[in-house]
Amino acid sequence: MDIVFAQHFETGNPLFDQDLRDLAVQETESGSVLYAVNGRGGGMTLFRLEGSGAARPVGAEDSRLHGRVTAETGEVLLAQIGDETRLLLQDTGQSDLLFHRLQAGGQGASSLGDQQQQDLPGAAAGGLGALAALTLGGGDAVIYGITGSGGRLSGWRLDAGGRMQGAVVTAGGDAAYLHPETVALALGGPAGAPLLFLAEGGIFQGLRSYRVDPGSGALTAAGSFGVEDGLPVGGVSAVASFEAHGRTWALLGAGGSGSLSLMSVARNGALSLSDQLNDTATTRFGGLSALEVVTLADGTVLVLAAGSDDGISLLRMLPSGQLLHLTSLAHDSGLGLENVTALETLVTGDTLQVFAASGAAGGISRFTLDLADLGQVITARTGQTTVAGGAGDDVLRAQVTGSTLRGGDGADVFLPEVVSGWVQIEDFTPGEDVLDLSLLAGLRSMAQLQVTELRDGIRLKFGDTVVVVQSADGGALDLADLWPGGHFSHPDRVALGVTLADGIQYGGGGNDQLGGGSGDDTVQGLGGDDLLLGRSGDDWLMGGDGADVLKGHGGTDHLEGERGNDRLMGGAGDDQLYGGSGADVLKGQKGNDRLFGGQENDLLKAGGGNDQLHGGDGADALKGGGGSDGLWGDDGSDRLFGQGGRDRLFGGDGGDRLSGGGGKDVLMGGAGDDQLDGGKGRDRLEGGAGADVFVFARSHGGDRIRDFTPGEDLIDLSDLPGRGFGFDDLEISRRPAGTWIDTGAGHLLLEDLRPGQIDADDFLF
Repeated sequence: MDIVFAQHFETGNPLFDQDLRDLAVQETESGSVLYAVNGRGGGMTLFRLEGSGAARPVGAEDSRLHGRVTAETGEVLLAQIGDETRLLLQDTGQSDLLFHRLQAGGQGASSLGDQQQQDLPGAAAGGLGALAALTLGGGDAVIYGITGSGGRLSGWRLDAGGRMQGAVVTAGGDAAYLHPETVALALGGPAGAPLLFLAEGGIFQGLRSYRVDPGSGALTAAGSFGVEDGLPVGGVSAVASFEAHGRTWALLGAGGSGSLSLMSVARNGALSLSDQLNDTATTRFGGLSALEVVTLADGTVLVLAAGSDDGISLLRMLPSGQLLHLTSLAHDSGLGLENVTALETLVTGDTLQVFAASGAAGGISRFTLDLADLGQVITARTGQTTVAGGAGDDVLRAQVTGSTLRGGDGADVFLPEVVSGWVQIEDFTPGEDVLDLSLLAGLRSMAQLQVTELRDGIRLKFGDTVVVVQSADGGALDLADLWPGGHFSHPDRVALGVTLADGIQYGGGGNDQLGGGSGDDTVQGLGGDDLLLGRSGDDWLMGGDGADVLKGHGGTDHLEGERGNDRLMGGAGDDQLYGGSGADVLKGQKGNDRLFGGQENDLLKAGGGNDQLHGGDGADALKGGGGSDGLWGDDGSDRLFGQGGRDRLFGGDGGDRLSGGGGKDVLMGGAGDDQLDGGKGRDRLEGGAGADVFVFARSHGGDRIRDFTPGEDLIDLSDLPGRGFGFDDLEISRRPAGTWIDTGAGHLLLEDLRPGQIDADDFLF
């Protein structure tokens, strides 16, 4: 599915077009209306929407300045109070409830009344924060809110005419619950068993739930799930609740960690983490501040998320309780997606209208999603291992080995999750279909895949999982056909199901220093420039945003720098280091380590042991150590240095420089114009595609060039000792395997060539 730009609209008055904080849609029998609210010094505007979703021009009567006070953040809430619809203002800094009555407006669906206020008995001084509203039996309603600097969670009951009836109670008496860092409230739960959800930052960083008495509106604490319970988030910023697939769900957004956490909610309010996705360079929900959940008539749940990442991400909830990334739209000129502050949606026929407000650009942007293209979720499972999609954009999921997936027409998503075994995809179309490997636990980089190119596709292996992808047109495929950007297009999925005891630590948005103990620790820095220390044990260290330093020390450690320019040091064990996005420095140190640079220009150093280094995207520098190491430059113009040991160097795409160092090495340049220098020892060199240069210096040993192409490749002998050395000084003879050349400092064999096929033009002296 594609997010398509449709319209940009505004009032023409900077007071109402700039600093937009929130949006709300009201659907009535006579039409739909979009309300937009500004922050301090602004007001409220009503936009009437056509049946197509397009906004009509506004009149002077469609805007209202804020009343005697100005809203602090400008967030709004549509609430049904008896037969009356009100637009409630949140986070106003006032202890009274501020609202607009939305009145019937004939052909225009509604009109916007002047700002009014209502006394809230017992509200703590210091202002009213986040709000939620629930309709009770008999037309009464209850409004919940956070009041005062202490963060008191309170409730007030209104009758069907909107008149105040008094405060509602919490279980055990009149005392309010205290949550001083509450950022948002949401109501949910099945009919007859409502629940109130509270997103809280501060030390807690997580979600709380309260059972609501359906008769009185009284609250009883039910469940909680935060960082101390193993929730890896920071900077909680939004919450939404919905019903789907026979149960209640809560979705928690966190701007600090750039994460979406999906929680399953029991009828009694107990919370359990079902799935979590973290933003990457290819998705657009970093710095999340806007979250919208849409439940379609057929039960399909779509999620839209945005924030300071300059764009929008679209996700779909799977029936199994996982989030699947469908597409992301990055900001471009005229789109108005810089620092998104609010999202709102409206379904018009087979189209989803998406409205977005920006903190940097004035006005509102409208986008559309064609719901007619939305296909099915089809799962290959035991007893049905071959499945096929239809004409829409289907999701084809493989849960058992031996699964065969056929997408058919449409832009399909293939989703393997087989832990051990194979999956076959029969009709992949590059540029249209998507291969999503996010359900394969531990897979973070393309460099972790073992790749075999096939005549009619490509074979991918990760651990014990094999995915065979056949192209729809019968031609060969490479990684660029699957992921054109050079990296996975899906967000990072947090591995669940691991029981973590005491060794869990989380930072916040600042510059944290966190250290593990003698056990197996999990440490996440989240926002800021953090220092994370694993110490003893098999530790997991994750830096999050910022320029972080991660040190594993003893044990078999797993280090992920994530976003920012990070420094990772493995320590004494057999460690795995992942740089992520940014220009990172990775040092394996002792042990047999695996290093993955990720995006941008990274520096990877192996240290002792037999290590594997993968540069990833960018112009990387890879340095082996004393062991027998494997170095893969991957994309970009990389520099690879084997140093001691029997090393294997693979340049990959780009013009690479490979130096074997001491030992019996294997150097393969790959695509591009490469430079290969085996160094000392008996080395095997293969340039690959491109015009390559093979360098031989003092004491180069006895080397073999497997694919020298006369007239294209060159042999560089300019660093040999002595002056006046030239082609005629070489001793060249034929051997059964090719052409033998004695340079005086060593010898080399050009495989499968005769002496007469080379001349002086093939050398540099």
